[in-house]
Amino acid sequence: MFGYSDGFAIAGVFATAVAAVDAALAPEHRLSPRWDVVFMDIGLSDPLGGIEATRRIKAVMPDTAVVMLTVFENPQTIMAALCAGADGYVLKKSSARALREHAREAIDGGVPMTAEVARATVDLVRRFGASCSPRAPTAPQRPLTNREREVLRLMAEGKTYKEVGVGLDIAIDTVRTHVRRLYRKLEVNNAREAAALAFQHGLI
Repeated sequence: MFGYSDGFAIAGVFATAVAAVDAALAPEHRLSPRWDVVFMDIGLSDPLGGIEATRRIKAVMPDTAVVMLTVFENPQTIMAALCAGADGYVLKKSSARALREHAREAIDGGVPMTAEVARATVDLVRRFGASCSPRAPTAPQRPLTNREREVLRLMAEGKTYKEVGVGLDIAIDTVRTHVRRLYRKLEVNNAREAAALAFQHGLI
């Protein structure tokens, strides 16, 4: 599906969620090729499972995009994955070309979703006002810098990392650094949670 000719290099293939998380946590991982995007099978049957593996990988590598690859279109499952920090959710029946496009979109800060998944997610939010947390998010204890607020504002507008970089005239790696610090200060795992907290507490 992926090859060097597509601009991708495969850093690793893991048969279980446990193996993937162990690799992400291993000290020697820092010497291996950078993980820009992870395709995570949500239906893994090992003790950890795809959703919990996503949560743990995002905790140690917040700037690595994790895209769920699945056959499930259940709205509750979709929301659980997104709340765990997933950056996208696509169906396994997607073509190889579509998956490559989804990978590039996720790397650029987008939220790839197949049409069926997008409809299911929108329907869930409209009907139930779905939230990742039963409690209202608290205001950050550490103040944001002016630049972090600018990055947060553009992210809340749905901009990709690349678009944020262009808008602020900064490199995409600099954008990733700001996002990583934002997530740490706001105690969130993804752009959607960051935007929700920002609007609720008037941070932007």
